[in-house]
Amino acid sequence: INAEYGELLRVYYRINNEFLKKTAMDEAFVTGDAGGLDSYPTAYSDLKINSYVVIDGRPCKIFTYNRTNSGKHGSSKVFIAGIDIFNGKKYEVSVTSSEKGEVPVLSRTEWKAISVNEESYLTLINDSGNTRSDLRLPNETDRDAVVSNTIRDGLDAGSDVVVTVLLCMSEEKVESAKINE
Repeated sequence: INAEYGELLRVYYRINNEFLKKTAMDEAFVTGDAGGLDSYPTAYSDLKINSYVVIDGRPCKIFTYNRTNSGKHGSSKVFIAGIDIFNGKKYEVSVTSSEKGEVPVLSRTEWKAISVNEESYLTLINDSGNTRSDLRLPNETDRDAVVSNTIRDGLDAGSDVVVTVLLCMSEEKVESAKINE
């Protein structure tokens, strides 16, 4: 009886998890939003250069994608190299082309920069009038330095500075900035 009960529980949890995943994916497509999902599954063979993939738990933009043909010793392999979209570090993965990987869900929003404090925290406001002061000026990559300088220079000159905030896998970063004269 205990073995049958255990098997029933396993089947119940498997069916329940499949239902929850399907429901979450359906909601994501119906609303046009990720519905709280950080990523979704896809075959590594479906990825391309400049698309996004999760490598070692980090969201990366693919810059190298090589696929080998299957030989007499197995299936084809895929080699992917990507740059972390938040810190600029390089990540690599080599897998069989039939394996599934995760594609991160990215969201970008525009905010107007109001000020920067001494600790490099930005004060931002959106079109709805909501403010936030929890993001720092980006400083991980060379591109981040350009974005930070653009924000500081624009605010010092009294210009309107619009920043784009990237949200992916519960992590946020000021991705770009433009000055509106």
